[in-house]
Amino acid sequence: MGRKIPGKKHRGVKDPYKQQEQRFNKIKDKVNRKPSSTDVQEIPRKLHKISKFEDNDKSGPLFVKKMKKKKKKDLIDATKFMDREKHQPGMTRPLKMVPMLKQHPHESEKKFVKRVDRATKVILKEAAFEDKFQVDVMRDEQGSVTSVKRRENSDPLLSEKKQLEANERAQRKKQARKERDIRRKHKNKKEEDDDEFSYYQDKVEFGEVVYEPPSLDTEKLTRKVNGGVTKPKTFLFMDKLKRPEDSDTPASSTQVKSQKKGNISAARKRILEEERVRVPLNHIHCSMTSQP
Repeated sequence: MGRKIPGKKHRGVKDPYKQQEQRFNKIKDKVNRKPSSTDVQEIPRKLHKISKFEDNDKSGPLFVKKMKKKKKKDLIDATKFMDREKHQPGMTRPLKMVPMLKQHPHESEKKFVKRVDRATKVILKEAAFEDKFQVDVMRDEQGSVTSVKRRENSDPLLSEKKQLEANERAQRKKQARKERDIRRKHKNKKEEDDDEFSYYQDKVEFGEVVYEPPSLDTEKLTRKVNGGVTKPKTFLFMDKLKRPEDSDTPASSTQVKSQKKGNISAARKRILEEERVRVPLNHIHCSMTSQP
């Protein structure tokens, strides 16, 4: 159910004639009623405005435009500051030509300041260009570029500075080249070390039947370690097993022995001397113990 809206309370009995009179008094000046007297009739307000408009048109101009007072405005002129900068002693470069900026008529100060800012940025970029490429940009009075001239290398300090920078660049390049060569050598060595693992691999083709465990081929690895030279295998009593015709000549054997003696180290010599002294003593001791 909706909310119950209470009705309007009646506060006493209201006279309908009195209410009608009150309503009439409210609208008596607003309704289009008949004139109070037939002899006198009021002129409508619209008609009164029309008649006034016609009278003003006949007498003179209807609307008089008031002239605005022109405000005196001093335009900003940058040409006044042209002669303030003068060539000072010790300056090696000529003065830059300042653009002759002047505020246009009906140009606001904000727009003029923006135009000055753009011209300033152009001058700064031009100065940076001249310092980078060691040139001078020549302009005429209107501000257009006429020519670009290369500067003369008259400052010894600048030339010395350039020479130092060139030497530093060359040194850095040399160091970088050296480091690059070292890295290349390490890389090649690593690749060679990786290739050595291939000797320990036994490749089996697809579908191949294997009848025994894999065997390591150490011959290639041994040749690589020894520089491609295969050394003969030597073991104890090798000379005794050789045949007489295979034995070397005395001259060659003495030459080999002399070479071996020359290559013996000091520690090896000391061990051989101790052994040479010990063997006769052992022989004498054995002979004495064998006698009854």
